[in-house]
Amino acid sequence: MVNLNIGIPQNDNIEWLKFAINNKIIYTPKKPIRYNLSWSDLYNLNLIDGSKLLVINGDEYYIRLFKG
Repeated sequence: MVNLNIGIPQNDNIEWLKFAINNKIIYTPKKPIRYNLSWSDLYNLNLIDGSKLLVINGDEYYIRLFKG
């Protein structure tokens, strides 16, 4: 859904964890989705800093890496 065709798919059926942090809901996969891709590959697709917006059934999701 975010046009990430770089790297090699690792897991098909992924369970997700849901957290509430600083009044935000955060989802993260329990297993890696892809491997053999670089930070710059993710940066070029705007998947690093939360500037990528994905809308699913009217719900908005901002895609980013964890920070801290």
